[in-house]
Amino acid sequence: MASFALTTIQDGDNFQAALVIDQNLYPLSTLSSSPVINKSVLQLLQDWATNLPFLQSLTTQITSKTLTATPISLKNVTLATPIHHPNKLLAVGANYTSHLQEMGLPAEKWDPMPFFSCPPSTSMVGPGKTVRYPSGTKQFDWECELTVVLGKSLRDASVDEARDAIAGYTIGLDLSCRDLITSGPKGLMDIMRGKAQDGMKPCGPYFIPKECLTEDVNDMPVELKVNGEVMISGSTKEMLWKPEECLVEISKIVTLEAGDMIMTGTPAGSAKSYGGRWLRVGDRIEARIGGLGVLEVEVVE
Repeated sequence: MASFALTTIQDGDNFQAALVIDQNLYPLSTLSSSPVINKSVLQLLQDWATNLPFLQSLTTQITSKTLTATPISLKNVTLATPIHHPNKLLAVGANYTSHLQEMGLPAEKWDPMPFFSCPPSTSMVGPGKTVRYPSGTKQFDWECELTVVLGKSLRDASVDEARDAIAGYTIGLDLSCRDLITSGPKGLMDIMRGKAQDGMKPCGPYFIPKECLTEDVNDMPVELKVNGEVMISGSTKEMLWKPEECLVEISKIVTLEAGDMIMTGTPAGSAKSYGGRWLRVGDRIEARIGGLGVLEVEVVE
């Protein structure tokens, strides 16, 4: 199958979906013969079974030059988060053996599986100078997470149903204010201040359908650099709950919908492991997970 990805281009307050083929963009709005013209990525995912074949056909036509389409370099546009905006962004915790070990915890599945919600759409941003230094923190930390994109709704799903519902994957950064998560009265958790302030959930640079991946999603290298220095170096094979298993557990509690995104945990390499080398204004983060591209963001005032 011809390989492609999907992303969302931002031009001021205007957002439009685009095919990504060989690091070039093809806005769907310019592909006038297509039945997917002017649809957002979220709308495409809401009828994924129908739209996927159209997107595959468009990719084949563009790469074979049977469809005239003008490419735009990824470097010449501003990208939003690939799905603008999902109904839900959820995140699984305590899911990598090395991360549990660095926290001094047993490297085993927690039962029940912990997960939390990051509801504000303003927490989700794309690549670039998009991460605003959060208010009130002195311990701004990073995590690099394989992020599932759904193409079907799920409720009380089986493993097979959950696996089938996965449309593809992207890279997510679960940025956290460690000192604010437990700053509430009597040590209560404060997820909003600690994990959901504006710009704390960068995703991208694009979403790749699972049919276009040439790697085993359960054995992909995970790497995160800060200012060129490797901070996280692990693999998705460390996951205790595989992506479809995460979906099964979540679907017992929450109805998942097409277009929803689920971050699935991080390997070891948090700032605390480097003597408390917390993120600062001007820091550049570069995240890679297998062949899912490179997500680059910068922390700004």
